Amino acid sequence: MKKTRGFTLLELLVLVAIIALLAGLFYLGYDRVISRQRYNQMFSFLSIAANAKRNQMIKTPHISVRGRLQNVHNTSGSCLDYDTNQVLDPSYLIACGYLQPERWDNANYDINLCDAGWTGGCCATAAADVIACSDFVTTEGTWQYYINQAGDCTSSAGAIPCPTDFR
Repeated sequence: MKKTRGFTLLELLVLVAIIALLAGLFYLGYDRVISRQRYNQMFSFLSIAANAKRNQMIKTPHISVRGRLQNVHNTSGSCLDYDTNQVLDPSYLIACGYLQPERWDNANYDINLCDAGWTGGCCATAAADVIACSDFVTTEGTWQYYINQAGDCTSSAGAIPCPTDFR
């Protein structure tokens, strides 16, 4: 009767190396999928916010809505019919039905509504006709996306380009 032996140390090391290589490849693919999903979510929220602001600008041009969209805006604010020039925070868009309450606070991006008088967040580097922008934090750095009054999108250098089917 022949006595069987177990695996040698070299065979076990090769097996561990193969498993580590496969795990590394899997992680790289998984990280790309997650980054793309976050980008799609950010861009969806950015385009929704920009469209809401454009609709508000058409209906009530004497009201300027600006600031960073946050979860607190879902429950604050009122939709008053202002007949004088006013500067309001983004809760006005939600209270008046231009936007639906969403989870605006996100660790990977900020959605900002811009106008000429506000230079917070990505609005500080935006062109004069930009109405909404986003700072999108990735492993490569922070990318910025801008949507202007005409609905055109631009992105900062090195960022994933805006979707071609954006409009």
